[in-house]
Amino acid sequence: RLREVLLGAARLEDAEAEEAKEAKPLYRATPGVLALGGITSMRYLLAPAALVGIVFNLADDLPGGLVERATDAALALAPTDPAGIAALVVAGVAIVVLAAAAGSLLVDWDFRLADEGERLTAARGLLTRRVVSLERERIRGVDIRDTPARRALRLVSVTAIAAGLRGRTGGTTLAPVLPASEAATLIRAVDPSAPDPLARLTPHPLAARRRRLIRALAVPLVVLGVTVGLRVPWALAVAVLLVLLAVPLALDRYRQLGHRFDPRRVTLREGSLRRRWSELDPHAAVAFDLRSSPGQRRARLCTLTVHLGQGAGSRRALRRGVARAERRPPSPG
Repeated sequence: RLREVLLGAARLEDAEAEEAKEAKPLYRATPGVLALGGITSMRYLLAPAALVGIVFNLADDLPGGLVERATDAALALAPTDPAGIAALVVAGVAIVVLAAAAGSLLVDWDFRLADEGERLTAARGLLTRRVVSLERERIRGVDIRDTPARRALRLVSVTAIAAGLRGRTGGTTLAPVLPASEAATLIRAVDPSAPDPLARLTPHPLAARRRRLIRALAVPLVVLGVTVGLRVPWALAVAVLLVLLAVPLALDRYRQLGHRFDPRRVTLREGSLRRRWSELDPHAAVAFDLRSSPGQRRARLCTLTVHLGQGAGSRRALRRGVARAERRPPSPG
């Protein structure tokens, strides 16, 4: 009864049953896809490490040096031969993978998204079942996110950019994980004006690539210089590895930068380890913010931020040319 009053749609029980019968299912996540989504998500892969840290912090407050004694016992039992070390590493990776899959299943079990006409309803959760109703008129756009592992497996997650729901965990989730081939169908069912996620975007200037390389290599090169002075072989090897990894990461972050304007929607893309493709309703923007650091001004670049207001957050277009950033999108019609 409270739910109906808050939604402003008080109905009799038979009317509720009729509406539930007419609700159109948009997406349902299977356990296999959820488990795979947890394994390929940075969020769930890092959860076991956070849990270990919490346990150690709690144990450290106990009397008797429990942490020190447990650490000494673990070191005494740890294998020293190559085969034993390899088996221990494999076991550790397996535990992390299983914990990530279990976390995804626990949070998003039996995820369902349904279209109830003026509202979208999402339900999920194994132990705690959560049902979120989102009015269509509050939707300002859609986010599609992925990671390198998800890109390899053609998986993405879809989130609605909605007014009034910022800060509520999962309050805007449309699909925690789904095949990338189904993303276009889902977002167009939510927002009929949404562009094709695979549509070509306008690349950013080459000066943005130089900026990405400089920012990515600054810290690794400093670390490399320090390790050369220290002359520690293993530290030098780690520093060289960081430099080698920073270059492809910076180049990929530049390749992912893109934007597109049309009369109905603004499309922005950024990120590499956590890539985000966003489509926004330009009429929902309440402000635009253009910023440029001294280095950006020398390269004729800037960062454009679109503020949506009403708790819907903001989205950035990084390292764009100043002239293009200041250009207005075409008017509808």
